[in-house]
Amino acid sequence: MEIKDVLAAGEGEAFKVGTPILPGAVVSATILENKRGKKVIVFKKKKRKGMERKRGHRQELSVIKINSIKA
Repeated sequence: MEIKDVLAAGEGEAFKVGTPILPGAVVSATILENKRGKKVIVFKKKKRKGMERKRGHRQELSVIKINSIKA
């Protein structure tokens, strides 16, 4: 896959920062796997009201490998 919205690229003296993106910069990447993150428990309680709510959430994640950066 190619990512065309690049915010910054380079290192040392050749480091460039876009405003907000660098024109013509492309990052080439490979998707290794799609997985889900750790479960986050959301617990809400109002004291003296008897209100309790417990919900869980797992974020979808993609693991990618950066192949090349062309700026």
